[in-house]
Amino acid sequence: MTERTSTAPREIKALIEDALYKVDACTALAHATYETTRQTQVAMQPVHALITDVSTPADKQSKGVAEVNAAVAESNGLTQQYAAMLEELAAAAQSMRGRTEVMTQAVPIFQG
Repeated sequence: MTERTSTAPREIKALIEDALYKVDACTALAHATYETTRQTQVAMQPVHALITDVSTPADKQSKGVAEVNAAVAESNGLTQQYAAMLEELAAAAQSMRGRTEVMTQAVPIFQG
């Protein structure tokens, strides 16, 4: 038991030294991780700026495309209205043609 009592302080000292070594290693790893994260953030700033520079014109282009689509839709609506009006006009012209033929046949009656 005396031998065990005499080796215990050395074992405890060795365990404490091992724990301190591991704490130092973890601290160094934490600092390295922090530095890598900071460098990544610094490196991402130009990327963020590029994304912003690209997205702003893309938003404007998207709005421009939406405006063009709206104009095309309006143009399609007007084209449909014109087509309907032309159909009505064609029907009216056909009706007028029939009336003209009737009147042309009636004119000799009055001339004669």
